Amino acid sequence: MHNDKLILDLGSQAAKVFRKLNDRIEQVDVLTWELSESGVSLPSIEGKLKSLLSTQGSFLEGLEQGTVEAISLEEMRKSPHLFGHMEEVCRNLKIAYRTIGQKEAAEMLKKAIAESDIPNHLDVINADGDSIQIITNVCEAPYQIPFGISDLNQQFNLLGPPNQRQIATCIKWISSRLPATLEKFAYTGKNVSASFPSRA
Repeated sequence: MHNDKLILDLGSQAAKVFRKLNDRIEQVDVLTWELSESGVSLPSIEGKLKSLLSTQGSFLEGLEQGTVEAISLEEMRKSPHLFGHMEEVCRNLKIAYRTIGQKEAAEMLKKAIAESDIPNHLDVINADGDSIQIITNVCEAPYQIPFGISDLNQQFNLLGPPNQRQIATCIKWISSRLPATLEKFAYTGKNVSASFPSRA
């Protein structure tokens, strides 16, 4: 179809792949990475993106040229070295690249959730490497915690030895930042989907 495309959502800690097919948007893959301002190389990023795209070969074959695009949040520009690498890698791979604001990113997330199999009466918590987005039925605008899975792992040592993981502290930290209106919710992220009761 003319409007079908592959969309790469490129962040500093993850790259997500979305398919837009017949005006539906579906996340189909995710690659977790750790990109820092000082410790990133262009060949490394390019190689990982090539590998990620290779898994979408059959879908890409049916697309017209130029129907693969990459996006990043505007915050990516705060890391000039990393932003420059992303621009150059996408140019090398002939992928259109642009940055988007939080509002457009939130609308994309809401559209993807609306077209998923998540029951529409549930609130949604979407967690990725960079941030946690919360969509509730009582608020039109998504609620965002500017802290992602990678940040939580680092701050609370969640990948360390079991006796050194600050799990209780992490739970308390997250709970204190959840919106008071949160009801029974579905969790999405890292290709995982599950539902949980509200905190009440």
